[in-house]
Amino acid sequence: MQNLLTKVTRWSLRYSLTVMFLLLSVAISAQTVNVSGVVLDNEGEPLPGATVQVLGKADANATTNLDGKFNLRAPQNAVLTVSFVGFKNKTVRLKAGQKFPLTISMVDDSNSMVDDSKVLNEVVVTALGITREQKSLGYARQSIDTESLNDTRDPNLLNSLTGKVSGVNFISNGGAMSSTRVEIRGNNSITGNNQPLYVIDGVPIMNDMGESGDLDYGNAASFVSPDDVESIEVLKGANASALYGSDAANGVILITTKKASRKKGLGVNYNFNAQFSYLREYPIYQNVYGTMVERGNNGFNFFGTNSANGYEYDSSLPYGIYHFNMANQNQRSWGMPMLGQMVIGRNNQLRAYSPAEDAITNMYETGVQMTHNVSIDKVFNAGNLRVSYTGISYDGMLKNFNQMTRHNFSVNSNATLAKWLSMNFSVNYQMEDVDNRDYKGASNRNPMYAIMQMSRDATLDELIPYKDAEGQPMNKRSGFYNPYWLLNECTNGDGRRSFRANLTFNIKPTFLKGSNLRLRASMDTMNRNGWKFDNMYTMWDANGYYEQFEERSRNYNYEGVFSYNTRLKKWMKDLSINANVGASLMRQNWDKMTDKVNQLAVPDVKSLANNASVLLAQANHTGKEKQGIFGSLSLGYKGFFLDGTFRNDWSSTLPKGNNSYFYTSESFSAVLTELIPKLRSKALSFVKLRGSIAKVGNDTGFDRLLDGYSYGNLFLNSYAWYQGDNQKKNPNLKPETTISKEIGLEVRLWNDRIKADITYYDKRTKDQIVESAVSYGTGYQRFVMNSGEISNKGWEISLNTVPLRLRNFEWRSTINWSKNNSMVESLPDGVDKIQIGSGMFDTKSYAEVGRPYGALYAHAYKKNEKGQILCDANGTPKQDPELQYVGCVQADWRGGWQNTFKYKNFGVSVSIDFQKGGHFLSQSALQGSLDGQSVQSLEGRWEEIYSRYCIGESDMERTGFLDAANANTPATNGQLYADWKRCKGIMIPNCVYDEDVEGMAGKDVVGWVRAESYWMHEIQRDITRFIYDASYIKLREITVSYDFPKAWLRKTPFQNLRLAAVGRNIATLFAHTPIGLDPQATSTTGNAQGFERGFNLPEASYGFDIKVGF
Repeated sequence: MQNLLTKVTRWSLRYSLTVMFLLLSVAISAQTVNVSGVVLDNEGEPLPGATVQVLGKADANATTNLDGKFNLRAPQNAVLTVSFVGFKNKTVRLKAGQKFPLTISMVDDSNSMVDDSKVLNEVVVTALGITREQKSLGYARQSIDTESLNDTRDPNLLNSLTGKVSGVNFISNGGAMSSTRVEIRGNNSITGNNQPLYVIDGVPIMNDMGESGDLDYGNAASFVSPDDVESIEVLKGANASALYGSDAANGVILITTKKASRKKGLGVNYNFNAQFSYLREYPIYQNVYGTMVERGNNGFNFFGTNSANGYEYDSSLPYGIYHFNMANQNQRSWGMPMLGQMVIGRNNQLRAYSPAEDAITNMYETGVQMTHNVSIDKVFNAGNLRVSYTGISYDGMLKNFNQMTRHNFSVNSNATLAKWLSMNFSVNYQMEDVDNRDYKGASNRNPMYAIMQMSRDATLDELIPYKDAEGQPMNKRSGFYNPYWLLNECTNGDGRRSFRANLTFNIKPTFLKGSNLRLRASMDTMNRNGWKFDNMYTMWDANGYYEQFEERSRNYNYEGVFSYNTRLKKWMKDLSINANVGASLMRQNWDKMTDKVNQLAVPDVKSLANNASVLLAQANHTGKEKQGIFGSLSLGYKGFFLDGTFRNDWSSTLPKGNNSYFYTSESFSAVLTELIPKLRSKALSFVKLRGSIAKVGNDTGFDRLLDGYSYGNLFLNSYAWYQGDNQKKNPNLKPETTISKEIGLEVRLWNDRIKADITYYDKRTKDQIVESAVSYGTGYQRFVMNSGEISNKGWEISLNTVPLRLRNFEWRSTINWSKNNSMVESLPDGVDKIQIGSGMFDTKSYAEVGRPYGALYAHAYKKNEKGQILCDANGTPKQDPELQYVGCVQADWRGGWQNTFKYKNFGVSVSIDFQKGGHFLSQSALQGSLDGQSVQSLEGRWEEIYSRYCIGESDMERTGFLDAANANTPATNGQLYADWKRCKGIMIPNCVYDEDVEGMAGKDVVGWVRAESYWMHEIQRDITRFIYDASYIKLREITVSYDFPKAWLRKTPFQNLRLAAVGRNIATLFAHTPIGLDPQATSTTGNAQGFERGFNLPEASYGFDIKVGF
């Protein structure tokens, strides 16, 4: 590897020098001038700390001094960009014969009523941190408004971005401390990574999802503090991100942190945010039926034997009800109506047989989140320094769960060491400690999952106390999991320490004007330790369990980029050149050591020493090294721009013969209103046509090349044994390849009162790295191979408007909309579908040829050629022997709508997001119906009780026929029951008897199915009732703010003061799901979407925000 690195380095240097000399030959006529000036605020006062940058030169900038003055060298006809926090970016183009010093007046962004058209050209950050004029880009990218992130804040940054950018889907695993999956333009890889690359201040970070067993520890990108975020740019697809290499095959999210900037005073800013959360939707459980049956048995105080807890039968007292039971659905809420009659409860006490709401609501309380941020900005003549601290205290709504503290420290500094040398240094350190993360999905430890299976007559007195004096559960019959035991006896904790540092030097060679050499070294590390504990006597494990782990990840990046930027005047007027060439090296590794105790010696002690058996240990390791060389060339002539990039990567996760892959991208941008000036009018101010094509590779994960063995266990507690992999590795793997094409149109109307950006894209990923099933005779279950292709095509629309602008009032509106059509084009030979995920009763999601990615299959009723459901003699529907296609997890389209209203110093912002289509299986709703808990399960129950107990009809009569003994024709199904039409349970429409029903084949079903039997058994034959349409409209955010006028603050220590009332996740305005079931619910952040298991209940947060500057 060292020899290879040496060869690559030498080749890179030779290539770089060649490009340098070629560029030098065309740059003889380029000239630079000394640019000086002063930057003023909107009140005409000097603005110290503003950044003045030469467009196209990554770090060629100057910072204004205390008098607002600056001085730098720049090419003639250069474009300067001026930025300052709280002000609109200003762009200034130098002209021939430009006189100095310049006077540049900035516009206060918070109170601006100034038309955007006065800003000449928008400047954005692109790949490798290079600033470009937005009009020159030939691919789609979009900026995200970061102002609202500090108001309606979420401890998970990514959760705050839903609906704010087109073509991007944010999927939360539930809760503020869980991971968030991000999909840009669908899924490229069938079974591999589909996450974008996150780049913070030019440094790629590790962003693995935090799911581990039944816990989710969050992902690195979600930990970023919004207080430190200056801007967020989304580079969509391979076209925009090709320079970053294979890690960016799924797009890039660029996060730029704040630099030092202050206006007046001490440069100290303080922000306090408080939010309070509560459940805004409870599931609609039925409150009609409980567990009591017509005669008590197998419960408390029943005739003939001792009751469950050993109490003698007392005939003077009423019968008891079933004890808590998770093994048999018919002993849950399939009993008699709860009419308030007296019964013996599960604590052997007399009580009313009535629904009990407090058993669930008592487990919840108001969630509280407090955030403090302090930042200090200092600006010097030769540099600047920003120091920031953010502290978060979070206590979730479920008692004793999700208690978190997080401390975030950031330092960012720029310094000019010499005229030809500058430096940027940034450090971020985070400390996070969590007690009792909520357990996810169908975990035994998840209280939400236990609640779903708890009978509707359960009272708080029957659940608490949850354990006796010996520490054993009070109710432990038939596997009942008391949610209060889970809350208090099945605990966990973890701590995380993250460190991110970046050191960058910019060298401006004096022998070549307009050039810059950037050298960067960065590191991104994380250390986490944690534990999980199930106390002794836990219902599913009386021995108890303790686990302790230590986890460590390291990510090192080294990069060198040589840039050249000039505008030619002598050879070809108005020709601009921007060229970059560089090399990079990335090294990553991850290690985890886990120790387990499967049998505790004593209860309540959380320690590896509390071990009554053999201590088990497990070590895991992954790693990767990737080397790359890259380059780009951009040519601009008037309003026409051509871009080209190349990159070659060498990856350690691929075999030696296939570990090198080369790819390119090309794009154009044509600003028609500059190329054809006659197009410009009062109505039409800007039109741009763009297009691009890109090819990018993608490697695979760790250890997929060579077969090996893994530790199995101890034989006789003494001898270790090992087992082979069930997956056959492949030493000949090739990289996946994505080819992406896109074309776009940008239009601005009426002095930028309307801005529209429309994009159509088509991307295909082939040579998929997939796992295909093989014969068990091979000794393996799956084989890793290159085969298959998936395509994604779609539209993205972003519309920014100013519908109304008056003297003191302004209304801004942004609409984002996108539609992605995915299709599995091919799979390995002989394979028509590959399983991605699975749920209850064999429900599965597949990547299937000819269908969209994430095709859902489930059991459905057996039907004839007419589409009629086929039933047996009892009127019970039959199950089709084959799983049926029931929908796709992918949405038809999605979007968001943000509106901001400003009247003088008052502001109101409202954010709505929405989705059409997509499907998922709700296992919470399915389980609730199985157990008789849900409102759905009420169907047919009273009619059956009336038939069975009030009238005394037999089971045969409920099937629609007389008993043979009472019929005139003593034969099976020989005579219809006269009152067969009256409802006696559930009759499924469009049903006919199957051909094996004697005398009734093909005839309409006349029988009624028992409600209990239907909901506990028949629905398992047709899961489609619980496959929900995921369409929704949500009121996501509302902010009401007031900025105190500066005139009011002149005699105070404050430079600025802002108050805001905020609300987040306020309401679901429309959904096809039952109340209490979030249409965005999921059970994983992996590729297996489409399954909900015990997802967090919908919650809303309200609070206030205070920002003050000194």
